[in-house]
Amino acid sequence: ECDMFASQLLLALFVASVLVLALYVRSIAISRLKMLQIKILSTFFQIAELTTMINVQWPQWVYFSLPFQLPVADSQCLASASGTSWSFSYTFYSYIYVPLMVFIPLYIFTRLAENKSPKKMKAANLLTFLLTLWYSPVLKIASVILHCGDFEGRKVLTADPTIACTGDSFWLMRAHSAVLVLLVGLGFPLYTYLSVRRLKILGKLDAT
Repeated sequence: ECDMFASQLLLALFVASVLVLALYVRSIAISRLKMLQIKILSTFFQIAELTTMINVQWPQWVYFSLPFQLPVADSQCLASASGTSWSFSYTFYSYIYVPLMVFIPLYIFTRLAENKSPKKMKAANLLTFLLTLWYSPVLKIASVILHCGDFEGRKVLTADPTIACTGDSFWLMRAHSAVLVLLVGLGFPLYTYLSVRRLKILGKLDAT
């Protein structure tokens, strides 16, 4: 049985926490020392995210303490109350497109903003931080699409037996998964490496 008030409150707190974190990072984006501390924190979140892939029965609140861990169970409660049938596919696409709705405007702003302006620096640092937080969760959920098993004589997704591992909708998710692995899993680290290498060649990483 779903507690609708608790579900709505939890979802609201989740959204609010992401917004507060984003605003805080934006406010300190010019300070190199504080941004270094934030990046160390993001590394901690990355490691914490990886621990959720271990087959351990973590308490539910542990997952809610990590960035981009959508409170899925409560989303299911709200969806059921509204007459919507929630499935893993909703979660899968939410992990991809909801963050992208934030990343794309930020990226466009950084491209259009005046070069070396404080606003450009803040937006760029915020985008980098959010991408770093998004990296492990989105790759984790992309990998879930690869795991199918037999259930009542059908080939179904292990994470959600209501989803058959056949048909156009499933292969569309697999296509998304492949793109994520290429663009995010490989592309983001490669872009970061090349950017740092370019800065090193230009001497912009030298201590002053």
